[in-house]
Amino acid sequence: MLKERVIATEDNTLKNLIIGFVLAILANISFYAWVFGEQWNWATGFPLYWLHICVSYLQIFFHEIGHTICMWFYGYPGVPTFDFQNGGGMTWMLTSVQQMPIVVMMWGVLAYAIWFFRGDIKAQLIFALFLIFNLTTFSFPIRHTMIAFMGHGFEPMIASFFLYRALFNDVRRVPLERMFNYFIGFGIFFHNFVFAAGLLKSTSYRLNYFNQKGAHGFGDFDKIAVTFSEIGFNGTVTIWLIMNVVLFILPFIFFWKHYRDYYGDFSDDNQKD
Repeated sequence: MLKERVIATEDNTLKNLIIGFVLAILANISFYAWVFGEQWNWATGFPLYWLHICVSYLQIFFHEIGHTICMWFYGYPGVPTFDFQNGGGMTWMLTSVQQMPIVVMMWGVLAYAIWFFRGDIKAQLIFALFLIFNLTTFSFPIRHTMIAFMGHGFEPMIASFFLYRALFNDVRRVPLERMFNYFIGFGIFFHNFVFAAGLLKSTSYRLNYFNQKGAHGFGDFDKIAVTFSEIGFNGTVTIWLIMNVVLFILPFIFFWKHYRDYYGDFSDDNQKD
């Protein structure tokens, strides 16, 4: 048990964290300049813009994967793609008719997962909540809102996962892998913070978002805002921003608790000796 805890507190933790943190900031400078109309020519070429492209396409990839997973979760087969013509990505829903065999298959998979993890009450609870959520929402219009939201919603989830893996050093196969996990985790979160600030504070960027792909109100947040008019566009973005902040903090809370428990136990053992 102590050996596992030492992994989380080794000396390279801080070094890799700082490198990943700095690279993530550098990767989002050109994006910040574009969102807020800053004329920073030094940020539009190599290497800053190239770093931004790395984060941007990974963020787009996970965004579309989020849509795809949620589509299948509710019985709509979907395929994620990059949209090189208009920018960003696009998840194609292969049919607008909900396929009940797929929904039933999801129930079976979740039920099997609950049985499979019968020795792990936490895992069982998670899969049970997913099953209950599907059962209570699959036949209601809110499923379309969930599909629209889970593109942006999946981004902070996966970014939080990257930070968790890096902090607990679950990436011991390649020397640079731990730093890369920090870079991607921080990079996606910083991208989302700039993105949210642009939508809430920049009129020109808000208009650009509204007119994306040559349409009007095509963006996920615009679609959600139409459905939940009482919350509105700014309210929708703010809720998503809060979600990002919470998921950004959580890995560090877990790591702090883990670190504290290790050194607490270590001190107790020394005192006993």
